[in-house]
Amino acid sequence: MKNKKVFILLLLVPIIIFFIGKTFALPYTEEIKSVEIQSENYNEPGSWHIDKSADWIEGGKAQIEFDVNTKYKEISSPKNRDVILVLDVSGSMTGDKIARVKSDAKELIDTLLMDTNNRVALIFFESTSQIISPFTNNKNDLMNKIDIINVSDSTNYNAALLNVDEIMSEYEKVEDRDIIMLFLTDGFPNVETPNQVATYHMLKDKYPYMNITGIQYEMGIDIVQELIEISDNQMIADIETLNNVLFEAALSLKKYEEFVISDYINKDYFVVDSVDDIYVSRGSVELVEENGFQKVIWTLNDNLSGFSAKMKINVRLKEEYHDTEGYYPTNDHETIKYKLEDDDEKTVNSPSTPVLKYKYTVIYDSNAPDGCSLPDIANEEHYVYQNVTKKNDVLSCPGYVFKGWDFDDNDKQDLVIVSDDIFIMPSHDVHIRAIWSSHIISKSMDGTVKERVDEGTLIHNSSPGTVFGKYMDRNSIESITAVNHSLVPDNAIDSWDASEEQNGNVKAWYTDEDENGLYELYLGQYGGVQANPNSSYDFGYFHYVKKWDLNKLKTDRVTDMSYMFYVSSGDADSFEFVVTDWDVSNVTNFSSMFYFFGASQDADVGKFVVKNFDIASDANVYYMFRYAGDYIKNFEFTLENVSIPSMNTAYMFEGIGGSASADTSLVFTLKNVSFPNATSFNNIFWNVNGQN
Repeated sequence: MKNKKVFILLLLVPIIIFFIGKTFALPYTEEIKSVEIQSENYNEPGSWHIDKSADWIEGGKAQIEFDVNTKYKEISSPKNRDVILVLDVSGSMTGDKIARVKSDAKELIDTLLMDTNNRVALIFFESTSQIISPFTNNKNDLMNKIDIINVSDSTNYNAALLNVDEIMSEYEKVEDRDIIMLFLTDGFPNVETPNQVATYHMLKDKYPYMNITGIQYEMGIDIVQELIEISDNQMIADIETLNNVLFEAALSLKKYEEFVISDYINKDYFVVDSVDDIYVSRGSVELVEENGFQKVIWTLNDNLSGFSAKMKINVRLKEEYHDTEGYYPTNDHETIKYKLEDDDEKTVNSPSTPVLKYKYTVIYDSNAPDGCSLPDIANEEHYVYQNVTKKNDVLSCPGYVFKGWDFDDNDKQDLVIVSDDIFIMPSHDVHIRAIWSSHIISKSMDGTVKERVDEGTLIHNSSPGTVFGKYMDRNSIESITAVNHSLVPDNAIDSWDASEEQNGNVKAWYTDEDENGLYELYLGQYGGVQANPNSSYDFGYFHYVKKWDLNKLKTDRVTDMSYMFYVSSGDADSFEFVVTDWDVSNVTNFSSMFYFFGASQDADVGKFVVKNFDIASDANVYYMFRYAGDYIKNFEFTLENVSIPSMNTAYMFEGIGGSASADTSLVFTLKNVSFPNATSFNNIFWNVNGQN
């Protein structure tokens, strides 16, 4: 008997040793859609950071995304540089695109000219081209000239390159200086083409020491042939990456002699079908097998420090898990090997991985009105990208009308709605609430009982010391949003009845979501917030509002909009006001509606867009947009699809961008705007952008 026990123990020893030697990951119990991996001492020159995320892109298929960002590290003794900055200012470079070019170009110039031995020349081009500045180290002069960029017309690569030749014709090459030309464009050449190809070759013959880098800006992920034909090397940039790309192209930076990311796909759950399912913005990629794992090798060798890059891997969930609820890690681990020139090779190993859930919950909320007791509605679970049919349960509550089921506003943003009753399950839970309206029961003259839904009206907000019926400082509000429900969220700091009738059908509440001491104001009513017939000054004096989202404001009963937004957003550092499809057919008074709206000496960017207004023929539009957006450094003003049949339009647009200077820029657009009955245009555009 003793011998038998010893024999069993001897059998167990190797098994115990085996288990001790293994590391077992506990099953995942929560979804992790993104993780971070970074080098030691991140934020120091030459360090790097990876955001790694994953999400479902269709049923049974996910996408893993890598966003790599590295920090600049200059070489110890860089040569001095002469940089020719060639900027596309054609008509496609409007709005945010040109604003970012201005900002990033100025930052590059500021950095380059910290060394007064460096110089910058500046060329703009559209259908023609101008030499804005020859080589100089006068930082302020260059920045002032960039500030006055105005976009227009077509795209002429050839004219720009001919101006490069004019600058270079008087250039004296010095051995210890680099000469770099950065050619930034967001469009294809459509003037004097294909002459630019011959001009490029002429430049290379005359100035072989000049390095020409073409930067493709907001033009997709594939380098266009037209840019390849006129540059030595090419780089891709968008609004978010332009800053990095400009610095990478212009500075004398240390190079990563080695930067290789080896990513091991989780072999238990996911498969990469082929290398064609992998996209990289730069570098090269391989898909190999190693010890039973699929290994994605992304090679980014020979990139300058400060580079950014993206990789996307489409992976397929194995068939046996398609009907299995659980949490699925997309990767097993990864290894990053990197070496900056003159530094030692280093390796970072990371087990961090996104973890995806494959089944989510549709949560039903009966949203019972006060005094009603309703049964719980059973929630449902569905796999990602399945078609889901909303419940059709009809609820009842004395004193209220059940209006149906609707999605939470936050969920609506990315839902694919197939029909009124069917939607596609996204990769998150979905909240569906019952919609109610109070009602009044009344008898008509014949004794018939009729039901009238009482919508309510937003309270008239004429006093600067109130916020829609509540004594409150309007300067404490940084955004105003109208929503088509009156469900006060849990994070609301305060809420109140904002209806003129005080019947509870219009709610107001505010939050401090970014915890900066300024509030986000919400106005809510089922079906949209019914604006007061007298909306004069209702949204005036909100000096610090940056974001206006009033498309859920119903204006069909409004008759007076005079001074409605008087002097609002004037102390904001930026603002955006966009409204479309307001029904203003009953408004008779628009006088000074946007008088000094957004007129801010502190604002860098302001965007004002009004679309699809049909103004009544007898409406007063005097001073309607007077001095809107004045002083703003970059102001975009757009009216589109607006009919203005008023006979007198005097001073309607007076002073928009009127305090124009070297520091200000105005994009003023009237698209499909008509004045069918106007008999007087007296000073309608007086002092717009400082033009009298």
